[in-house]
Amino acid sequence: MRHTQSAVFIAFRCCHGQVLREGGRVVEVGGLKIAIFRVGGSYYAIENTCPHRGGPLAEGKIEGDEVICPWHGSRFNVKTGAVLEPPARQGVRSFAVRVTGDDVEVEIGEESTSSFGAVG
Repeated sequence: MRHTQSAVFIAFRCCHGQVLREGGRVVEVGGLKIAIFRVGGSYYAIENTCPHRGGPLAEGKIEGDEVICPWHGSRFNVKTGAVLEPPARQGVRSFAVRVTGDDVEVEIGEESTSSFGAVG
C-alpha cells in the first residue's frame, strides 16, 4: 500500500499487460470488490457489483468503453462508472488508476471519484 498526500493507492502485481487482455479482473481490498479493466491500453477501475442485482461486472463483456453486466445486461461506462442502460438505475463508484513499474495501482482513499482519469 502506498500513501500519497491524502490518497491511498493499492498495488496489484502481475496485472500489467498480461492478465487484463481478456477483459476484467477482480481485486478485493477490505471487503470492497473492485473490477479493473484494460481498454485501449489504459486501465480503469469501478466497483465490481452491479447495483441492480449484484452481478459481477468484471465478468461482463467489454464493448468499447462499456461493460455489460453478465446477469441482466445493464451497461456501465468503465471510465466513470455511470449507468448507460437499465435495468440498473444507478452507476457504480469509479477509482483512479495508475501504473508504477510492474504494478497497477488503484486509489481507494476518500478522494477517489469518477472525475479521475485513467493511466495508459
